[in-house]
Amino acid sequence: MIIWQKLELDIIQFLENQNSTDTIETAKFFAKSYHTAMKTSTDPNNNLIVIKKPDILIKSWKRVFDVMQKSPKDLKSIPYNFIGKGMIEFWTGTVVSPLIPAAGMATGTLNIIIFPGNPLPVGIGIYNAFRKMKARLVAKSLIKVYKDHIKTIQGIHTGIAPPPGSLPLVVPWSGLK
Repeated sequence: MIIWQKLELDIIQFLENQNSTDTIETAKFFAKSYHTAMKTSTDPNNNLIVIKKPDILIKSWKRVFDVMQKSPKDLKSIPYNFIGKGMIEFWTGTVVSPLIPAAGMATGTLNIIIFPGNPLPVGIGIYNAFRKMKARLVAKSLIKVYKDHIKTIQGIHTGIAPPPGSLPLVVPWSGLK
């Protein structure tokens, strides 16, 4: 299960102690802190998610900061959509441990994310979070964006119905925890 309180505290500490305006350092922090928190995510049956490396997320955060720095005007939330896109790439096709079969299955053979969540609210949500300007409020708002996004992630658990050798069974699931 995701430990949201730790992620929130990590964000607060980073924002309060940040002495640098280095965008690469900032991009890496936000990508890696999210990645670390997601390492403990599970499907609704408590199967661990086997997540990808944070590279996609780092690239997305860097791109946001690059676009914002190069733009002669304030682009508002538009650049933050790169993070929504990055989160979709990060979660697409991610496998899930099949150790705990879905209800009604004798065994679990495949558990995979088939819909990586809704990216549309991510960009505007992160933009609005950073507009809060106070570390605790920014952190709380970012956690809400992340929580809202993972609720929209969906997958399927396929396995065999009892007794063994019976027909294959596909059970959809929604949301990570």
